[in-house]
Order: sequence, then C-alpha cells, then structure tokens
Amino acid sequence: MRDGYEALGCLLKERFDAVITSLQVPTIDGQSLLTVLRTIPGPNRATPVVLLTSAAGSLESTKTRPDFVVEKNLGLAAQLRAIVKQLARPDLQPRAAPADLKERVLRKILLIDDSQEIHGLVGLSFKRFPEIEIVGVLDPTRALESVRAETPDLILLDVQMTPVSGKDVMRHIKAAPGLSDIPVAFFTGTDDAEEKRELASLGAWQIFKKPFSPKTFSDQVLSLFMEHSPM
Repeated sequence: MRDGYEALGCLLKERFDAVITSLQVPTIDGQSLLTVLRTIPGPNRATPVVLLTSAAGSLESTKTRPDFVVEKNLGLAAQLRAIVKQLARPDLQPRAAPADLKERVLRKILLIDDSQEIHGLVGLSFKRFPEIEIVGVLDPTRALESVRAETPDLILLDVQMTPVSGKDVMRHIKAAPGLSDIPVAFFTGTDDAEEKRELASLGAWQIFKKPFSPKTFSDQVLSLFMEHSPM
C-alpha cells in the first residue's frame, strides 16, 4: 500500500505476520502509524514492525519505536532477508503485547460538551477507528453519572459549559472514588496562559484548543494516549 491511512484501515481488520513500512509515507508517517497501531485494539497490536528510513536519527523520541530499523542503503536487502528469516522461524510463537501496552488500550472515550457541533467533529475524526467507542454527553449536569456508568478510558471535557462548567465537572470527577485516575483532556477556546495553569492544577491530562481539525485530531489523541497515559 502507498497510503498510511489506507494501510492502517487494513491493519485494523486483517492479521499479518509482519509489517514493513517506510518512515516517509503519505498522510501518516510510518512511526505515527506504528504508534496508533500499538494504541488501539486490533489484530496487529503486537505484530513486529520493520521501519525503513534514510536516517535512523530522524525517529521521534515521543513516538513508539519499531521492532526493527533498517537504513535505506546498499545493505537494505540483506538486512530485510535476515529479519524475515528470523521472524519466519517455526519455533517462534506469536508475541504477546507487552504489559505496559495492555494498560494503554483506548477502547472508550466519553465526550462531555454542550456543543452538538463538537460531538459531530469528534465523531468524524474517529470514524476511521470503529474499535473506539465514543459516548457523547451534551448535558453537563449528567456528566458525573455518565462517567460512573461508562467507566471510559479517556474523557474529553469542554471548559465552557452551562449550567455546570467543565472545571466543576473536573473537580467532581477527581473527588469521586474510583474515577480520579481516568485521564481527562480539556477543550478550550482560548490561549490564556493563566487558564491553562488552572486546568493543569485541576489535573488535566492534556489541553486541546478549539477549533480543531477532524483530519488530525484522532491521530493526535491516540499518539498522546500511547506515550503519556497514566499507568
């Protein structure tokens, strides 16, 4: 396949014994593809990934590292043959996902926002990932009961809502037994530094600026969840 998004869609449906991808591919680069693949449930979550690159030093430290890195040079074919031979050994059993990855599976997101438009944009952004359930709450007065009922892996919470603000919802979540460890990301429409400090002090996991692009938002969330979710 020549397109990263197309490849990801295939990898979420069909089991493969190995994945070989270039670092530079259209729409989603190879390392980002790997990060998303390791974050959400799917048949290839533990499949070995070989990354082809012209410079191994160009790999981003904030993203998941591949199982194998092969430099694009005259020795590429020999390296690939050796890796495939190693992976094809009949005595090797399918790898289990590492313990830390099992703790970072993103299956359900609870979206608390009184804007129907935001619900539509988030749903559109995650349309490519049907394995992830998006549960929407428009009425902030029902936020806490929804968190208890749904027990999501991640909460997306708007700051400006009525009659209950996102900050108050956050305080209720953090004070509730059994809910305080759920990561909560805020939506905010401002760049005010003081507000960001306040949200961080409330325990914000991430802060996302509105408006956002549905084309890139889901990838951003998945990458951050993989690299920075609490253990």
